[in-house]
Amino acid sequence: MLGAIAGDIIGSRFEHHPTQSTDFALFAPQCRLTDDTVLTCAVADALLNDRPYDESLRDWFRRYPDAGYGARFIRWGMVRGTGDGARGGGPERGSNP
Repeated sequence: MLGAIAGDIIGSRFEHHPTQSTDFALFAPQCRLTDDTVLTCAVADALLNDRPYDESLRDWFRRYPDAGYGARFIRWGMVRGTGDGARGGGPERGSNP
């Protein structure tokens, strides 16, 4: 889990500006938390604390609203209440493969 989070944050500055170089600082000022990191933590929270996935995902979304979510996920995350997320463009995964 720590590797997935670190890799996501380290790679965040290259998401829209890919590089072939392997010579770069791991944690640069341009690195940031992303939606993949937040949702990975939300799924872990649900699993470790026996919480409903939708509740955990929405809680984490609301704590980190500027992490770069897609428009459909934002709409889903803003809805109060419960649901499985499979309808209406809910979450697809917690981390990139």
